[in-house]
Amino acid sequence: MLALAWFLGANPLRPMAFSEGPQIALKIEIGADANKTELTSINRYQNFLYGHATLAFATFVGGRDSEDINSRRGHPPTQHAPSTRRWPAIFTDDVELPIEVFLRRLAAIFPVFEKGSIRKDFDEMRPQPAG
Repeated sequence: MLALAWFLGANPLRPMAFSEGPQIALKIEIGADANKTELTSINRYQNFLYGHATLAFATFVGGRDSEDINSRRGHPPTQHAPSTRRWPAIFTDDVELPIEVFLRRLAAIFPVFEKGSIRKDFDEMRPQPAG
């Protein structure tokens, strides 16, 4: 779940390379806690991506054999698909919701999203700015 919280916070406009594990990026972002994501090898990372593509949290783009780093097979996070299937549980009888209520209800179903317990745990692992 920590890995998914990290992944969903990634920039969808900058696909990650499928063949390059995220271990260095994770260590930069959360330091010694990087191993808690369990993305400790390229095989675990690729299995993570396949699994979350199946769940519609990720999608693959680009070509497998491309030499251009910008068109290599990558995977921007796609947060809309799983949450839209849960809209009836989020909106219940409401036609409109304030964003805070929407995010709180979404996080109750998917704790990896903003305001969710797993996302908060991940954010607490990030170094705090001095000052």
